[in-house]
Formats: sequence, structure tokens, C-alpha cells
Amino acid sequence: GIIGQKGASEDVPDAAASFTTIGRNVERFVPAFAGATGNAARLNEAAAGAGALNWFPEHDQILRRVPMLVRINDKLYPSLAAETLRVATGAKTVTLRSAAAGGGDDTGISALRVGETTVPTDADGQLWLSFSPSDPKRFISVIDILEGRVTREQIEGRIILVGTSAPGLFDLRATPIDAVTAGVEVHAQALELLLAKQFLVRPDYSKGMEIAFAVVCGAALAFLVYFAGAFAGAVMGGLMLIGVIGFSYFAFTQLGLLFDAIYAAAVLTVVYVFGTGFFYFHAERERNQVRQAFSHYMAPALVEHLTREPDRLRLGGESRELSILFSDVRGFTVIAEGYRDNPSGLTSLMNRMLTPLTNAIIERQGTIDKYMGDAVMAFWNAPLDDEDHARHGCHAALDMLDRLQVLNDERRSDAETSGEDYLPLRLGIGLSTGVGVVGNMGSDLRFDYSVLGDVVNLSSRLEGLTGHYGVAILISDATHRAAGGDLAAIEVDLVRVKGREQPERIWALFGDAALAGSERFQRFRDGFGAALGRYRAAEWDAALAAFESLASSADAAGGAELVTCFIDRVQELKDAPLPEDWDGVWNMATK
Repeated sequence: GIIGQKGASEDVPDAAASFTTIGRNVERFVPAFAGATGNAARLNEAAAGAGALNWFPEHDQILRRVPMLVRINDKLYPSLAAETLRVATGAKTVTLRSAAAGGGDDTGISALRVGETTVPTDADGQLWLSFSPSDPKRFISVIDILEGRVTREQIEGRIILVGTSAPGLFDLRATPIDAVTAGVEVHAQALELLLAKQFLVRPDYSKGMEIAFAVVCGAALAFLVYFAGAFAGAVMGGLMLIGVIGFSYFAFTQLGLLFDAIYAAAVLTVVYVFGTGFFYFHAERERNQVRQAFSHYMAPALVEHLTREPDRLRLGGESRELSILFSDVRGFTVIAEGYRDNPSGLTSLMNRMLTPLTNAIIERQGTIDKYMGDAVMAFWNAPLDDEDHARHGCHAALDMLDRLQVLNDERRSDAETSGEDYLPLRLGIGLSTGVGVVGNMGSDLRFDYSVLGDVVNLSSRLEGLTGHYGVAILISDATHRAAGGDLAAIEVDLVRVKGREQPERIWALFGDAALAGSERFQRFRDGFGAALGRYRAAEWDAALAAFESLASSADAAGGAELVTCFIDRVQELKDAPLPEDWDGVWNMATK
């Protein structure tokens, strides 16, 4: 045997085999060496052939292929296994066939023929080895031969390879099934494959098929992860892995074909990991955007709920029943005039006022739509469901009045200390319930989560009417019915507001269930209801007397200005001709 080496050398024995090629310049694909180390001259003279012992491990230093021939100083030499097969079969010639023997440019070697045996190889002329487990029964120790413990029958008619297995002689190799294998056994297993003609073939199309499979399955897996989620992707990815590994195993054991399942498995794993990672961070970024978008408009608990269920935020708009609140500071222009030389003081006052009002809304699951100077718009039942949205809106409105009173007390105390003028802040609040369209409204450059619809206009009109009726909170009939009958509310009027043809029954909200259960409020509510009935029947004298009798109870309940409003109205109607179509509806569009 000879071993090819990088450096040039002399006295390299000629190959005993002759070579023929089918194809052009097939020799250039054969592993080449500048020189070689051969046997002692005496052994060369006695040998029937000369085979190369070189091998080329993979990148991980595991031996999976052995060359069927090498090129030393531009001369071809068969490998030890190929040369042994040639000598054993009595063949004289080794034939090389190129992958493009039928015409066109050569792309490598496709097969090697020794006698009647055709050996499929890769483009470099190497044979893929299908290793079998090492069997000690196949080995015979030299000492047993020298001491006569081996019978003639054990070796007669057999091909015997002589080699070493001692670790100190450095002829040990790593194979896919054994970390330590004697080099001579590698050649023996290669020779066994040649004799049995049980070749392991890696087809020319294998790499292309593996890449195509990895691309198609990787794309399908990414698509599935995106549209069905990580769990469905994991299930399908696992099935794909089982499929590719199972197909590779079947092809290896039953067809003698070698396909690389590791490449496809690695691609699927990388696609799944990066896909789920990307969509996780994408989803996390969306949750952060939701948090940032709503953290200033909603309670933190609701924001976290929304981030866990982002589908509840339907971008683009959806119709749903909402409760809408408008609040505005009455006479704010006069108050702002007092700060004309102190704009920072006005800004501080706005912040001191809007902060508690906002907290009252958010703490009752409301969403702040926008601030308009001293005005606030808010709504309930979006983006999260709130079955008690009307009731929550009413309680938020009452809490806004309580918090504003606390602020007024603080400002009064500050004014008494500083000697400055003091004007209390007074709110007008309108609250209505109905169907609106809620979602992202605006342009491509700027948009806000807001609500549109007639219910919004009604809330705004009700807020504007609070000053006319002298009450702090006016609610629509739908809000009153949805909020329940235990709140301290009084039916005020039937009005036709600007922009609406149908009259709206409106209610003044004075307090919660505790106030509603008090005797003084019930006396005022019943008396006002009786007076309102006289008014709608156009019984002016009786209505006027009924309203005037409410002075004491109205003041105790907080409805003194409301009673005064109707006293003035009845006196006006009493002195004017009664319209023929009088139905008790007050038309605010012309008043």
C-alpha cells in the first residue's frame, strides 16, 4: 500500500492497474497528492498490486467516506479496497465514468468499475460507507497465527487485511457508530460493501431536494406559526421533523439512499425558533403600543386586560352600545381672564382640575376620549366590555363633582391665605347612552381611538343644557333606564335639542342610592313630578303654585336653580299665547 502526501517524493511505485475513463478530464476530480510514502522495495516487488490508504474525514473528524482512487504526481492509483477487489477478481482495468459522460461539461465522477462490479461514488470518486457494528469475531490476532492457534480452514479462501489496532500506533478512526475504530477495519468494511454490492448512494439530486424540502417546509411552518400560533406551529413542525427523519431512515435502510435529515431538521428548528421569537417580540411590541396608547386614557388594570386580549381592540371601527360623557367648566372664560398675566398659573389650575376628573372616570372603567381645553369627553363599554357602563358613567359623573368640590375647598383656602380673588369651578356634565361607532379615527398620519354617532351629539347637547336648567348633571332617558332606578334622578323635561327631530326625555342626576333613599329627596322628587305634570297640561296657575311650593325642599336637595328655571318658564308661557300644537316639549333649537 501507499499513502499520498503533500510533499514531492521519489521512488513511488507504479500502479499495477490500468485505467480507462468515460468522459472528459475525469482525472481532475480525483483527490491529488504531490508525492507518496510506499512500502519497502522488497514488499513492492512481491505485491500483486498497490492500493492507496488515504482517507478524508468530514469537518467533525468523523470518517463517512473513503476514496476509491487517488492521483499521485498525475498518476492514478486505486484505493486499498478497490485494488484488493481488482486483484481478487483478476481484473486488469479500472474504469472511471464521469457524471456527464453522455455529453456536456463534466461535473465529477459518477461511478468506478472494477471487473464486473460497478461502484457508485460521489463527484470526488469517494464511496459512502454503511458501517456495521464492530465484531471481534472478525479479527485474528497475529500472535495466534505465529503460535499456531489458527487453523488453515479459518483463513483459506478468504481476503485478509493486515493492520494494527494499538492506540500508540495512531491508526484509530472515528466513525458514525463508533468513536474508536481501527483503520484497517474501515478498509475491511469498504471491501465488504464492494464484494456484497450493497452500496450506499447519495444521489446527485439529493442536495437540491433537501434544500427544496427545507425551503418549502420552512415557509409552510413560518406561515402556520404566523396565522395559527406557536402551538400549532410546534405540532406541525414536530410532524415535519418526524416525516423527514422517517423518510431518511427508510431510504437508508430499505433503498440504500443517503439523504441528510439534519439539514432540513435544522432549518425547521431555526424557522420555528426565530419565527416564534419574532412573533413573540412583535406581539410584545403591539402590547406595549396598546399600553402606551391607552395608559393615559384607561385604568392600569383595564390596560393590562386589553394587552392580554388585543383582539378586543378592533381597529377601524365597530358599532356597539356606549355611554358617552361630556363635561365642561361653566364660566371658565371669566376664570381664565383672571390668569391673563399668569399663563403658567392657568396651566397649573387646569392640571389640578383635570387630574381628579380623569381619575374619577378611569377608576370606573371609563376611557378618556379627549381633552378640549377645560372640557373632557369620555366613554364606557369600549374597548373592553362593560355591562354596567351606564351606571359606571353616572357614578363617575357624581364622583367628578365630589372631587371638584375638594379642589374648590383647597383653592378657597389658598385664596384666603394669599388674599387673592377666588372663583369656584363649576361643572356641567351631559351623559347619554346609545349605539355609536368606536375605533381608530383620523388620517393616515394621525389618528385617535374615538367614538362617533348621534349618541355623542346628544351628550354634548345635554352638557350644554345643564346651564339652562341650573343642574350639574343631565342624563338621557336611555342612560337612566340602563343605570337602574336606585339613583337620585329626577325627570326634568321633554326637549327637542338642536339636530334632533324626536324629543328627548332628560333627567337631572343629583346623587347615588343613599340620597335617593332620603326623605328630603323623595319629597322633592314627588313634588317636582306633580308640578311637571301640571306644566305639561298647560295648567299654568297650578303649575306655578306647585313649583313655588318646592322652594324649601328643592334647596335641600340641590334643585333650587332647576325650580327657578321652571317658575320663569311658566310665567313666560302664562303671559304668551299658547301654541296650538303644545305637547309639553321644549324646543331648545329656537330658545
